[in-house]
Amino acid sequence: MPALMMKLTHQAEETLRRRFPQEEDLRWVGELAAREGWSTANRRYLESKREQGVQEMSVLMDVLGLSGITSDEEALELLATAVSVYLPEAEVALVSDEVGRPGLLIRVKECPTYARIEASDWHGVTACGSWHRRQGWYQALGVNAVDIVVGEKKWGDVACAALVKFPGAAPGERKGSW
Repeated sequence: MPALMMKLTHQAEETLRRRFPQEEDLRWVGELAAREGWSTANRRYLESKREQGVQEMSVLMDVLGLSGITSDEEALELLATAVSVYLPEAEVALVSDEVGRPGLLIRVKECPTYARIEASDWHGVTACGSWHRRQGWYQALGVNAVDIVVGEKKWGDVACAALVKFPGAAPGERKGSW
């Protein structure tokens, strides 16, 4: 596999981080919950995170001059690049399953979003927006990714962690379409 991450200039990374800041204004979620209940607020918050992911990956691909991807490896490189740009506190590692299919392990020990939500005693959101954000990345890439949560700080784990892989492809071959 080529390098784990695609090359971006420092200026490009900073531009992307400014366009999609981690410190987001979440007041609208509480206001919506007060009007329509936490179920509605939670659903809309998670929908917004998925849409954010679609936008993030689409813009990243544009910056890299890519109109599509050609392999699982390229998809993993783009995902690792997206993590490094949009979740700089995360660690990524290339892993492979028992038959050699590649995957990406994403670990976050110190998540600013998690810390902010915990500090504000805002317990209405029942699922982490990061999973939904990654679903938007996969949607923008046009891939069928399996995203397995393997650790959660809220469950008492040291880090939030996810394993991302692409089902059904043997090493060097892809079933389905890119």
